Amino acid sequence: MTATPFYINANDPPAKQRILAEGLRLFARQGLSETSIRDIAAATGYSNPALYKHFPSKQALAQYLFALCYREQFARLSAALKDAKAFEPSLHAYLYTLARLYDEAPEATIYLANYLPDFWPQMPASMKKRTVITLTREMLRKGRREGVVSRDHPTELQIALITGTVTQLTRQLFLGATEGPATKLVPNLVRLLSSALK
Repeated sequence: MTATPFYINANDPPAKQRILAEGLRLFARQGLSETSIRDIAAATGYSNPALYKHFPSKQALAQYLFALCYREQFARLSAALKDAKAFEPSLHAYLYTLARLYDEAPEATIYLANYLPDFWPQMPASMKKRTVITLTREMLRKGRREGVVSRDHPTELQIALITGTVTQLTRQLFLGATEGPATKLVPNLVRLLSSALK
């Protein structure tokens, strides 16, 4: 028996649970514009009206899923980085957390990677106060203080190096161009990024 994915609430009605699971799967695999309400209804076995009972539109479902997935990613990263004192353990915890999340929920991870530009502007202000970018910046500042992250390059470029590498690796894993599990790649990724950030 497989564990219930984080984006499914056991207290939700079965129809909502199926809508969330199939909606995320279809959005990640086919794309938002290519997925219709009819596609989701067919995948869930429920009628279009049943879907509209839980979400007023495909866009509402897509935004709900994005916010749910982003909050989970942020919460896991925040918890993982909380106790890491030095830069290298922080970088390892950061990358391992994201890799583990990918291995557990690849559709959620690729959905975030692909649709961040679409949904981030519509997210509530409370979500924008502390973000994955904020956590990445704080981790890099720690590395700069320790002298293991170069001060010769702008922090924003270093953030792009880390987040861009992780995002591209996520896509390669999802498309089968790189062999997983993602967690197996973390030690090499730590070495690669540590070297690039010096």
